[in-house]
Amino acid sequence: MPMTERAWRRMAVTGLLALTMLAPVQAGERHAASILAAARATGLDARLLQAMVAVESGHDALAVSPKGAIGLMQVMPATGRRFGFTDLADPDVNLRAGATYLKWLLAHFDGDLTLAVAAYNAGEGAVHRHGRQVPPYPETRQYVRRVLTRYRGGQPVPPPSRLGQLAGLLLSSPAPAANETQNPTESGQFRKSAARAPLVWIP
Repeated sequence: MPMTERAWRRMAVTGLLALTMLAPVQAGERHAASILAAARATGLDARLLQAMVAVESGHDALAVSPKGAIGLMQVMPATGRRFGFTDLADPDVNLRAGATYLKWLLAHFDGDLTLAVAAYNAGEGAVHRHGRQVPPYPETRQYVRRVLTRYRGGQPVPPPSRLGQLAGLLLSSPAPAANETQNPTESGQFRKSAARAPLVWIP
């Protein structure tokens, strides 16, 4: 039986919802392995690096700031060279450079995560100039809040092999039947599918 116009419209809505939900999964899948590798190499918590990446670049490996900071961790070229990293356009190198700098800041500020995160944004000199306190810059204060909120409230970064499971669940969900009268989001189809899905982290 040919599909009705109503059924086609509902199928289009279902597709748009799936694409909207898949976008962050794909972003996380691209970088989860690199985040985990950088965390292992530096001894940092992968959740902390994930929070930094989310706030610094929104998981955009091509991001370049007006001041010239590059990539996922928005590393300045001078900072990269300081720690022996030059190819900051490479996401793996960029993450390793940012993680190495953050690890150095943590040691420099005696393990004080708040000061280390503030210094990552404003520079260690700014933290020292303000008496080893978070500088009173609105951007830096907001940055520290955003990173620490994401870090303390975030889920563990899963192995990359698990990140495609939600995508598979969405793509395998059946399209709405032609004789349905409810909107697909009102029918509970997506809520029930989500309840059956394994717990995965979405940035």
